[in-house]
Amino acid sequence: MTRRYRPFDPFERGGFEPPRDIRIPRPPRRFWIGLSLVLLAILVFTFASPVVTVITELQWYDALGFRDVYSTRLVLQTALFVGSLAIAFIYLVANVLIALRIRTGPGLRAVGIKRPLVRSATGAIALAAAKNSRQTGRRGRSLGTAMKDPPPKGPPLTPEGQ
Repeated sequence: MTRRYRPFDPFERGGFEPPRDIRIPRPPRRFWIGLSLVLLAILVFTFASPVVTVITELQWYDALGFRDVYSTRLVLQTALFVGSLAIAFIYLVANVLIALRIRTGPGLRAVGIKRPLVRSATGAIALAAAKNSRQTGRRGRSLGTAMKDPPPKGPPLTPEGQ
């Protein structure tokens, strides 16, 4: 049996040859059709399972006479999920805005951010919220009115032990 390719010799120096074109054969169309059917089946099983579970549970609780209990639980779980998602998103947007305000220059330009501002609807809302929080004090009052408030009544505060 003869070898198809000769063995590689690192010390053999030949002339400079241009690199050979590598041809990777394209998969046949039936491969892509089969792959799409498998992915479609995975998607159907992934999304159909929770729907079937909710319908089954709803029928079960209805047969026991506790349909209101299950529907209330379902609504509360959904509300908690959406609320938690919103809080996490707001926290993420606030952190991104803080990072963009603090860090500018070549570090951000290296990853494709050219300006320290976010130019989108979400960015505008977050910037407005940040501006509003800067104008108000800790208790939600304007800083100007907080400075004009009279001092608290009562004895002056002294450190303990005196």
